[in-house]
Amino acid sequence: MEGTIPLEISLLGKSLQSIEVNLQLELKGTIPTVVGLLKKMTRIMLSATSIDGSLPTEFGQLQSLQLLQLYMTPIHGHIPSEIGRMCNLSAFAVGRTDLTGSVPEVIHNAIQLRSLELSTRSIATVVSIPSELGELTELISLVLLDWNLHRTIPNQLEKLEKLEALNLHGN
Repeated sequence: MEGTIPLEISLLGKSLQSIEVNLQLELKGTIPTVVGLLKKMTRIMLSATSIDGSLPTEFGQLQSLQLLQLYMTPIHGHIPSEIGRMCNLSAFAVGRTDLTGSVPEVIHNAIQLRSLELSTRSIATVVSIPSELGELTELISLVLLDWNLHRTIPNQLEKLEKLEALNLHGN
């Protein structure tokens, strides 16, 4: 597969539920903002692609999205605060990207989040765990790899009574 994600993908808005692209280095360009029109979308998985640019704020319109996974892709910029609008998001995983900044404070609005993984080169400037993560009471797995943490684990994480796995490797 080569080229870009076409704008015409929005024409599938009434039926398309999943985008899964893996090991497609010839897939380039940015994620088009029309992705926000894909109202039935439940899964977006992009791994080992050449897709770059920033995450569109329109992702916040994906109310049915349950899984957002981005690995080994040169996406950059910040995680948009609009991600907090994804009320059905249950798994969010970002690794080996060029994202910078911190986890948006509104992440706690994603109340169905059960798995959160932010690792290796992701969120490159973070040096502390946001206390807002303590509001994710459905969280079962929290993976924060290679964050270069310099502070203690916030007391608010005590609220995560369902947490089964905490991985802070490389900190």
